[in-house]
Amino acid sequence: MGGGLEWEPIELADADGDQVEWIDEGEVGSGPDRYDGRLPPPTTWNRAAASLLALALFAAGLGASAVTAYNRHVADRRIANLLDLQSGPDAPSIPGLAQLGFDSAWQPHVAERVSFAVVNRSPRPVTLMSATIAEQGLVTSTPLAPVGNRTLLPGQSGALAGTVTADCTQEATAQSIDVTPRGEIEGEFTVPQLSVLARTSGGMIGVSRLDPETSSQQNLQQRICLQQGYTLLTDDKFDVAVNPDTRTITVRLSARAAVDETMQYSASTAYSDDPMEGVPGLTLSPLPLAASAVDGVAKPGGEISVAYMIKVSSCPVGTLRRTDQVQIEFDVSVDDVSLPGLMDSTDLDPLIEQACGNQA
Repeated sequence: MGGGLEWEPIELADADGDQVEWIDEGEVGSGPDRYDGRLPPPTTWNRAAASLLALALFAAGLGASAVTAYNRHVADRRIANLLDLQSGPDAPSIPGLAQLGFDSAWQPHVAERVSFAVVNRSPRPVTLMSATIAEQGLVTSTPLAPVGNRTLLPGQSGALAGTVTADCTQEATAQSIDVTPRGEIEGEFTVPQLSVLARTSGGMIGVSRLDPETSSQQNLQQRICLQQGYTLLTDDKFDVAVNPDTRTITVRLSARAAVDETMQYSASTAYSDDPMEGVPGLTLSPLPLAASAVDGVAKPGGEISVAYMIKVSSCPVGTLRRTDQVQIEFDVSVDDVSLPGLMDSTDLDPLIEQACGNQA
């Protein structure tokens, strides 16, 4: 049984992640008691071996417990700092949407309060802090704040709400911005993005970026602007005056501006078809002639009106087709952005007959 006893050092990871040596190899059989090859008395050897074995088992037990505790600590911190949020199953809520359709004045920029639902899919509680929304067709948005319970247990739903302003003067695809949780605008995006700032139960703060429109066929701008509608002109009226003495026909279209801002307008007119084609003897003005200003600026609630005159130079011989019309159209714009206007028309053939003294 020659040679000395050799023990491998046991290394464990402590709470700080450093490697710890529990037993040093150089300390085994060194110094004045260094093993010199002679066998010790059996009783003494057995006791020494038993002591060393007990010490090794004790150290190994402590090491295994430390490793387990450290691994459990690391895993617990990782779990505590997981941030997994999802958008709620329903589309963002717009509480004032129903009332919007009853507003008397059309607004190019509509501000509405919106609430976004989120669900905590993390394994531990999460505390909602704030959020921002970046979506095409929105020009501004206030920071979104938690509504109700801020701390969500696993599987629990919460909400963040704020005010967004939709631009109803353009298509939703015209906007392309990204808003960071600090309110900074940067980059571009192609889908709606709700950036939720939240704190994990482990104390970490993270940002979860969600698509809030996954369950909606329309985005916020479309829902708001379509609910408001695009009726910028109301109380429209088409008037007609015929003078058989001068064989003239005057048509007039008037309406009221239902916009809460100054609106620009211009008018145009045309025949639906060529009323002289296939009608022997009939001669009219090639196009209705302007009998008033045909463009201008309308204040909120102001009236606009335009008139055109048609001259019957010679009356028809035979029967009119009774399918022709004269139409007037208003084109409107706000901030130089063209918007849906108004068009109206009236049958032309009866007016020609009146102008000709029913000679047709």
